[in-house]
Amino acid sequence: MNQYGDFLLGYSQFGSGIHPSAAYSVHVALDGLGTLRDPFIYKAGEDYYHKTFSTTTGRNRWGDFTTAQVDPSDDRTLWVLQEYGKNRVGADDGNTGSNGSKWASYWASVGTLGTYTITATPGPNGAISPGGAVSVPQGGSQTFNILPNACYQTSDVVVDGSSVGTPASYSFTNVQANHTISASFSQTSVTITSSAGAHGSISPLGATPVPCGSNQSYTITPDPNYVVSELLIDSAPVTPSQNYTFNNVTAPHTIDASFDGPVAVEDTPAHFALGPVIPNPMRRSAQVTFGLATAAKVRVSIVDLQGRELALLAEGSYPAGWHVATWNGRTAGNPAGSGLYFMRYQLGSQVLTRKFTLTR
Repeated sequence: MNQYGDFLLGYSQFGSGIHPSAAYSVHVALDGLGTLRDPFIYKAGEDYYHKTFSTTTGRNRWGDFTTAQVDPSDDRTLWVLQEYGKNRVGADDGNTGSNGSKWASYWASVGTLGTYTITATPGPNGAISPGGAVSVPQGGSQTFNILPNACYQTSDVVVDGSSVGTPASYSFTNVQANHTISASFSQTSVTITSSAGAHGSISPLGATPVPCGSNQSYTITPDPNYVVSELLIDSAPVTPSQNYTFNNVTAPHTIDASFDGPVAVEDTPAHFALGPVIPNPMRRSAQVTFGLATAAKVRVSIVDLQGRELALLAEGSYPAGWHVATWNGRTAGNPAGSGLYFMRYQLGSQVLTRKFTLTR
C-alpha cells in the first residue's frame, strides 16, 4: 500500500480459455471499501502448464516467485512480479519423460495511480474551493465549489477550455488526465423603486438599478409653497427631508414621498408667525413652518393637553425668513399615543401654538 492508500494484489490468472498469465488487481484509495478493480493481465500466458507432484521425473513446481512492493523512491509506484506459462519445449507432461511445461516471471509497475492534477483558477471577486493545483488519484473524483464574493455572481465556469455555464459546483469523476477549471464573476445589481405623490417630485423616479454595495441618493422636491409631509423607506416612516441616501445597497428598497401645503408664501414674514401643522391629523410625521421678521433665538416644541413638553423640534438662533420643523411622532424614543397635541413656538415671551391630532 502506498502513501495515498492505493494497493495492489498480484497473482497468476488462468482458465479454460486463458493460459497461465501474470495479472494484478488494484484498489485506489477513493474506491469503495472492500472493493478491487477488475483483473488486469499484464503478461499473457504463452502455453499451458502441467503441474506435477509425483512423476517418473519428479516434481514440477509452480508459484515460487510472486511479490508486490511499493517503490521506496516515491512511495507511490506499485511494483508486481508474477509467473506466467511459457511456450512448451515438448509434448510430454512428465509421465514418461521430461515435463515440457515451462514458466517464467514478469514484472510490471503501476505508476499512474499516484496523482493527476486539476488546476483551479478563479477570477477577481470570487473563489474556487479547493483552489490552485489539486492532486487527484487516478480514477478518483473531485468536486469544486464556485464561490462569488458578496454582491457578485458567477458569470461563467470553464472546464478544460469549454464553458459549462454557471453551476454552483462542478465535479470531475473517474479522473484519467490532468484538467483545468476556471471561473469568472460579475457584480450584481439591486433595484430601488421610488414614487412621489401630488405636489412634488423625486429624482430619480421609478425603478433604478443600483450596483450592489454602492450608494444611491434621492432628491425630493416639493412644488412651490408645499413641503415634504411624509417620507417612507421600505414602507416605514423616517423624518421628512428633501434628500435621502441609501448606503451600501445590498437588497431592494422602496422610497415614497408625500407632500402637503400650501405654506406661507412671503420670502420674509412681516412678523413672528407660525404656519399650520401639515398634515393634520398626522399619522407618522408632521411639519410646521415658523417665521421671523428679523434674526432671533427661538424654540419649537410639542406639548400635550397638560402643557408638558414632549419633544423639542428646534432651538437656537435662526435668520429672518421661513423655517421648517418636523416631528416624527415620538417622545423620548417611544411612539406617542393618539390624541390632541400642540405645536408651540416661542420667541422670548411671545408664544404661538397650533393644535393638531395624532392618529395611530
